[in-house]
Amino acid sequence: VSDHAVWTWEEAADRLAGPTADLEIGALSGRALLVVADAHRLPVGTAATLDELDVVAVGLAPDGDPAPGFDVVTDDEAVVEAVARTTGKCPTAAVTCCQVLRRGEGAPTGLGLLLESTAYGSLQAGDEFARWLDGRTPSEQPAWEVSPVVVSSTDSRTELTLNRPAAMNAYSATMRDALVEALRGLASDG
Repeated sequence: VSDHAVWTWEEAADRLAGPTADLEIGALSGRALLVVADAHRLPVGTAATLDELDVVAVGLAPDGDPAPGFDVVTDDEAVVEAVARTTGKCPTAAVTCCQVLRRGEGAPTGLGLLLESTAYGSLQAGDEFARWLDGRTPSEQPAWEVSPVVVSSTDSRTELTLNRPAAMNAYSATMRDALVEALRGLASDG
């Protein structure tokens, strides 16, 4: 594994059991990724410590051997490299994803949605998201061939119809603007 340390399961057991594990391991210490060899040998009680750390925990274990407590378990170095690249590029997002998945497991739907929304909103306010936005090219929006909102009226009724069937009437800025224009027109008509 190229640019990140791989701990033996014995080293991981020793360090995770230490009183300063949360200071040595985790995003704040500069170690957002922890890779443990023979992770299936790590005692279950020690592996449970991983749940409390702000780290992406990857366990190397033979295919089919369970390694509780790890976010990713694999025997494929290419998978470890892919996780390492992604975690290296966006450590806050990677660790946040793991935290949401850990805390959301078994949670009621409402709590899971709250957890995910809070995490997503926090990430949107961060540097990683800003860098990602800066690196994007603006997407090209197709020109509207027809109005996204159709207004039809009879003597006693006015009907607004969303008119983007090809996009299943997905809401967009253009549709919002057309709706506002139509509703303002109706409001001014009294």
